[in-house]
Amino acid sequence: MVWLSAGEALLRYPEVGGIVKILSNEFYPEFLDYIHKLRASLPEWLLVNLTIAPNSDKDLTITNIANLLHAGLIHHDGVIYVCNTSELLVVIRWGSTPRAMTECSVAIEKFLPEQSCQMRVEKSTPEGLRKIVISVSYTRPDIAESMIEQRRARKTNVFLVVDDDAFQRMLLRKGLSGIGEVVEVDDGNLVMTAYKKANPDIVFLDIHLPNQSGRDIVHHLTMYDPEACVIMISADASQENIADTWQKGAQNFLSKPFTKERLMQCVRECTTVSAD
Repeated sequence: MVWLSAGEALLRYPEVGGIVKILSNEFYPEFLDYIHKLRASLPEWLLVNLTIAPNSDKDLTITNIANLLHAGLIHHDGVIYVCNTSELLVVIRWGSTPRAMTECSVAIEKFLPEQSCQMRVEKSTPEGLRKIVISVSYTRPDIAESMIEQRRARKTNVFLVVDDDAFQRMLLRKGLSGIGEVVEVDDGNLVMTAYKKANPDIVFLDIHLPNQSGRDIVHHLTMYDPEACVIMISADASQENIADTWQKGAQNFLSKPFTKERLMQCVRECTTVSAD
């Protein structure tokens, strides 16, 4: 997701309602004004206070997190206020049901590195907003080098194909036949488990998946393994779409429908793959 300046956010979404937007720290008065406008429906809203612990990996920035939340919560009303380089606030409409805070916590945790979050519920704010506090402490697993060595040492290429469309998986499986083993996944929530087990040379990752977007998954993959080779696949090959996936860590983009020649070109550009 392209970072929105505060001015752009307010220009596009001047009133309460609409998709989650981002405000930078110089717009604190506007943030308070936003909260003030919620008074009539305050029981439906939550406040999430998220901080990054000082010992976290330097590649996990508050800007990364703000962009991930903005993309992942895009269908909810709300605002993301970036306080500083290590803290942000999310005010979001989640409903007044008893499970709202649990559901919101689980949804947000999905966009953050695995096993990095500590969450707790606090007393409501003076304005009456129910409050969730999240501390993110992330250290990159010390396994990246061994994974790279394993990929380079083995004699068989391994490809992870992630697409909920069985026909598209079949096309990729046939296109890759003869040059390696193909592991298939059809659900966004299963990708990280499959990646850790297969340690693939290339991940072919569809953008639109059940349960978790490919845009978010590519970020988790590259945080886990900085040398992961991820090729996004989508029918939308707009420059904005391609640039967005590259920004999140993808190394290439395969447009649907694709040719065998284009598929092989993507494969050859991965240094640990032998496509001969």
